[in-house]
Amino acid sequence: MPVLMPQVHWPKELQEEGPNQDPSILLGGAAEIGGTSYRIHAMRINLDGLEPDFQADVEEAVYAEYRIDVIFEELIFLDDFDGSSTLSLDTGNYILWMNPVSSASRAEDLYDGCKKT
Repeated sequence: MPVLMPQVHWPKELQEEGPNQDPSILLGGAAEIGGTSYRIHAMRINLDGLEPDFQADVEEAVYAEYRIDVIFEELIFLDDFDGSSTLSLDTGNYILWMNPVSSASRAEDLYDGCKKT
């Protein structure tokens, strides 16, 4: 028996969250499904090698600080993917994933946002 899906609210855009030297390697945004908050993540992927799309002119240490390789290895562990799994955006090809956000972490994000302004 099919189960009805609650209403889904996707972000209209994703924000760059990567390092200053290559901000578009990681994108993020917020979604809501049936009143529950989720965090959407995206990593730019090189389709030739199906690996993170590192810029040649950016030092590896910059990416290491953002744990790009670690995130990628965890995604590969969860499920294998191929080029058909990527989403083509203006800044490249991306794999997307999302995770639930607790109300405590949402409150913390709001608090952090208030401190920065």
